[in-house]
This record gives sequence, structure tokens and C-alpha cells, in this order.
Amino acid sequence: MGRATKTESEESYLAFDEANLQFIEEIGILFERQGVARVAGRIIGLLLLVPQPLNQEQIATILQVSRGSVSTNLQLGQTYQLIRIVPRRKAGDRRDYYEISGGSWERAFLHAEQEAKVVRDLALTGLRIVDPDNKVAQKRLREMEALYACYLEWVPTFAEAWQKRKAELNLEN
Repeated sequence: MGRATKTESEESYLAFDEANLQFIEEIGILFERQGVARVAGRIIGLLLLVPQPLNQEQIATILQVSRGSVSTNLQLGQTYQLIRIVPRRKAGDRRDYYEISGGSWERAFLHAEQEAKVVRDLALTGLRIVDPDNKVAQKRLREMEALYACYLEWVPTFAEAWQKRKAELNLEN
């Protein structure tokens, strides 16, 4: 699967069985449903499974995609703070290595909270500007506002419960 210069331990985490490859693909599909390129999700899925950081060439080889696509989607992952560059593994190695950022899922959750505030505020704006006689629009906008207001009331309780659970599971970053 690669060059003869790779060590045996390096090879062991670059080989994936069908279940691993299916998981990687399903993460890609999940991201694609969220409007992100499938390959970005596949990179996330891959980095979730490997015990050591990978460089662009390794990622491209495993996922069978171009290095250009890997580069573009690694940048996207860094923008969303899901992926981070780690220190080089060996002196003289000029390649960057990548891994999942600690706390990335928590940051994604907090980002969703910010987006929910935007949606709630848009619903409130809609309620202010819609004709009071337009009962259909009024009902839709009230439902939209109420749903997101409820979600935003729930978030602090969830965040507190998550911090407690994270400590119990020793998942601190």
C-alpha cells in the first residue's frame, strides 16, 4: 500500500477493514447532509479512527482522493476548528500532520447555539414586520420563535450536564 520505508507500526494504523471504511464514509455523508463536502467529513472520520496524526499524503492515499482535495478540506476543517496541525514527528520532516482538535464537538455544539439565536431573532423580526392580519405567517413565525426559544432555554441545562458527564468520563481536553 505504500513505500517500503514506512515502519511496521506506521503501516498498522494505515490499514482499515470494511467496517472502518464504512464508518469513514458515513461520517462523510453526515457532513454532506450539513452542506459540507463529503470528503471533508471523510477526513474527519478518518482522523477520528487513527491513533496518530496523519499527513496529507497519507490521508489522500487512504481515502483515495487527490492531495489537492485533501489540502482544501483540511483547511476547511481547520477553519471550523475540527482539525489541527500538530508538531512534526521527526526532525527534518517538513510535512504537516493533522489530528482532530480537542473539544471540537463541544465547539460545534456552541456554534449551533449561536446559530439558534440567529434563527430565533429572525423569527422575532418576522413577527414584528408581518401584517397582523396574516394569521398563517403569524402562526409559522410564532412556532419558529417558540421552538428556538425553547432550545435556547435548554442549552444551559444541557451544557451543565455535559460538563458534569465529561468530568465523570475523564474526557477533559
